[in-house]
Amino acid sequence: MITTTYKIKHDNNNRVHTWTLSQVLNEINRERSGDWIDYNESDWKEGWAFWVETNPDESLSMLDKDDELTALCERYN
Repeated sequence: MITTTYKIKHDNNNRVHTWTLSQVLNEINRERSGDWIDYNESDWKEGWAFWVETNPDESLSMLDKDDELTALCERYN
């Protein structure tokens, strides 16, 4: 079984970590209200682009974006 991983950079200290999709989903879905519907494997890129990558309160960025994720980040930025 192959697990896809993503390189995540902490912008405040420039450290790079390798995260699984499960870790990415945990970051997107953390600390949300009770009415929140979690992002999942099918829509996580939109969640990352909107709630993490382009959010000035977050200090994380994905280094290995594909074209779809890049376009979403540009749309929300």
